[in-house]
Order: sequence, then C-alpha cells, then structure tokens
Amino acid sequence: MMQDLVNDLVELDRLNMSEIIAESGSAFCPTRRKGAIQREIESGSKFIYQYKNDELAGYIQYTNTVDNHIYVPSLQIHASHRSGRVLKCLLVDFALEVRKLNVQRLTSKVHINNKPSVKLHKRLGFVITEEVEQRYIFEMSGALLKKQMRLWSPLSKRLLKPLQPT
Repeated sequence: MMQDLVNDLVELDRLNMSEIIAESGSAFCPTRRKGAIQREIESGSKFIYQYKNDELAGYIQYTNTVDNHIYVPSLQIHASHRSGRVLKCLLVDFALEVRKLNVQRLTSKVHINNKPSVKLHKRLGFVITEEVEQRYIFEMSGALLKKQMRLWSPLSKRLLKPLQPT
C-alpha cells in the first residue's frame, strides 16, 4: 500500500513538475524523487492525500520541525482535479492536523516560474521572504495560519468527507 502511494506521488510530481523543472534548467528524475520521498517519510514527513476514481487527485506533504515550524515541501493537485474541491479538502484536513500543534511559522518553497503555485500561496496569505536557487521562500506566521484555519474550518462540514470513486 505505502509503495503504491509513493509511486502515485512520484507520478503526480512528474506530471505537474517536469516542465517547470525543465524551465529551471534541470530535469525531473523519478528515481531520485522516489528516493527523496522515502527518505522524507523516514525523517517524519507526513502526507495528506485524496484519491478520486483510483487516481491520486492531490496531496500536501509537510514536516513538523522542532521549533514549532511546519515546512510544506510539496502541494500537488492533478490537472484534472483543479476545480477547487480537492484543494479545499486537502486544506481542511491539513488545518485539522496542524490545529493540534502550536505552530509558530509555516514555510514553503516554490519554483519562481510556477505561476499557479505562486498565485495560490499569495491568495492563501503567504508572503515571499527570500529568493534562493530559482525558488521563492514563502512564509506565514502562526497567528495568520490560525486565522486562515478558521476560514477553512466552515468548509469541513461539507468537504471533509473523503472523495470516493464514482
């Protein structure tokens, strides 16, 4: 089961990130990404994910560090599921998980040329704090995160149900 999920994560990353990584002057390597995911899981990374029609529709990967800091290295939504429902479900589930923690800071890295992700981060309330290696470092304070989670929480009654194959 876990190996199937890892393979699905790698495939969604390939679909979403190959062109963006190529534009940055590198190439997506599935073997390298699979190894990275496995190491990240061993180091404590967690994944919130949704399947629809036996296809990985999207996921959020996050790590809780020792200083009440959450790092989100990846948020991916399959192109055929970008209507908003999958993202909202993932955000609600993420908010429910994060609410258990005393988060002081939330950060994420985004390729500068990944315009949809840059736009999403700004819409969610993240601010760019620096630019490193063709990526923006986005940050959100714990206080703003708590405020955002209150906005996401009303969605939970309607959207928290796992997506079921139709």
